[in-house]
Formats: sequence, C-alpha cells, structure tokens
Amino acid sequence: MSPPPVRRARDVAELRTWLVEELAPTGRLGYALHIVEDVAHRQHHNAPTSRSAEARAMAEADLWYVPADAMSVLEEASRSVPDDVRLDMWQMPSVCGFCVFEEPLYGTDANAGTPIRVDALLWGPVSIFDDDEHRPVKAIGISCWHHRDEHSPVLQWAAMTDSDVFKSRDYWTPLGRSDWEIGTAVSHLPPVYIRSGEEMMKSAIEDRALIAALWGMALAAPQNQVEFPARSMRKRAERAGISAKPGVRVLTFPKSIASSEPGDPTGRHLSVRFMVRGHWRRQACGPGRQQHRHVYIAPHWRGPEGAPLSHPATVVKQLRG
Repeated sequence: MSPPPVRRARDVAELRTWLVEELAPTGRLGYALHIVEDVAHRQHHNAPTSRSAEARAMAEADLWYVPADAMSVLEEASRSVPDDVRLDMWQMPSVCGFCVFEEPLYGTDANAGTPIRVDALLWGPVSIFDDDEHRPVKAIGISCWHHRDEHSPVLQWAAMTDSDVFKSRDYWTPLGRSDWEIGTAVSHLPPVYIRSGEEMMKSAIEDRALIAALWGMALAAPQNQVEFPARSMRKRAERAGISAKPGVRVLTFPKSIASSEPGDPTGRHLSVRFMVRGHWRRQACGPGRQQHRHVYIAPHWRGPEGAPLSHPATVVKQLRG
C-alpha cells in the first residue's frame, strides 16, 4: 500500500499512522530494518538505526508541519545555530516529535558525503552505550526521513537486505539516525563520530543544527496553529496503538510586529518601518526563570503601520533573498 499524500498539515497525522503500521515487526519497513540490524550486528558494524527506536518515537511523537513560507527561515536558522546551544529539557518543545516539511531540505549523506534530500525529522529518547567511556548514555535520537521518488538514490546500507522498500519510488524510509547526548553542546561529538570520518561528523552536526533550529523557532512561537485530522483517522490511530495527541502544529512566525504606539520596548521613538534580521536569543525559563534556552526570532518588520521604510534598497534585497 502506498503512503498517504501530505498536501496540508492535518495529513501528517495519517502519514504517522501509516508509518507506525509499516514499522511494526510484521510491517514491510519494520521487517527490512530488522534484517539490516541483524546483518550489521553479524558484521560487527553499527546499524544505521533500529526498528524499535523508530517505532517508539513515531508512536509517541507530537506532530509538526513546516509550510513552504517558513522553510527558508528554518534553513537560515540552522546555519546560524550558536555553538553553546545545549540539549536539555528546556530546549525541546516536546520529548518526541515528527515534523514533515512542505518543501525538502538537503543534507550530507553520512556514508557517501553527497547531498541527500530530507523530507521529515523524527526525534525521541534513546539509551546508548559509550564504548570509549564504558557507560550508558541518555540521548535524543535524530532520524532524517526521505520520501522516495524516481530520483532517490539507493542507500548504501540498503544492500544489507533484499527488501524492495528502500528502492520503491513512493515510500518513506529513514536515512539513518544520529544521537545527541543530553547535556552536551550542539558542536560536541563523541569519539565514535570522529573516528567514522569527516562525512559522518558533518552529517551529525547538520542533524543537530537542523533540529535545534526547528526547536528554537517552535519555542519562540508557542501559539502555533493546530490542525486536527478527521475523526475516522483518530480511530485508526488508536487501533494502531498511538497514544500521542492527534493535532498537528503548524510552524509559523509573525511577518510583522506593529503597534499603534510610536515607541518600542526599548523606549526608542519609532517613526519608520524596518526589517529586523533573524537572530538567536537566550531566553530565561523554568522555575524562577533560573534556566535559559535559545530561541530563534524570525525576520520581521518592526515599526508603525504605514510609516516610511528605512533603507528600502536593503529591505528589497532581503525580501528577495
């Protein structure tokens, strides 16, 4: 059975249910990933991901959708993630999440080092063992997902199984999983990634930067629009064992911040309208506001409605970019 198309945000709920069914031990994708894990174990290699981790995160994930007009902002945010962004409970809008992009992004294939299309992100808690420090590690597993079409490459590790799911034209597959240890900075990589080569390191950093940008945008705009699937789809999700909320949050951001007052929060008197560039901000949070997290403030207009534009030539250039 082909996957349901995602034409709008609420369709993500149906896609998630379909993927949970496919990731079951008896599902096509679940069976193929089990074979990959088994072969990798016998060859003394690390499997690119695990069926159980993908299935658990998918079933428990909060759902997100990034519309086309927010994709360029997400890309820009991912390219400017501060090095001191750390993975902790304050930095995540949800412990598990599945986010589908209306337009694809391109990342680095961890094995070949070539560009590869990313259509969705899945994240969730994993427990891994650090062979170098001989200790268990709590982390967040980050899986990039790809909606295959006639232009999709055959993944290098797909050769471990004769299943056709990694070759089908209309099918969703994980590209692999990278793990981000809780409490560490976005730029901190354990020795296993460093030993695996430059492509693996670059791919892991890209995954972290992308998910940090997604979280930073979501935390800066907590009142996102939520779309709900049809009631029949909610019943199907319940039968599939999905207990997560069915609503799909749409990642949006304000195009302008305007006020009838002539001033702004800094006390300046505003007589013109100007474009504020996208930027990261440390925000106090948690009990007593003693913790901090990084949020991404998307580009927006500031100043009174109808006021003349400041530096219009620069503004036009930014809007076209």
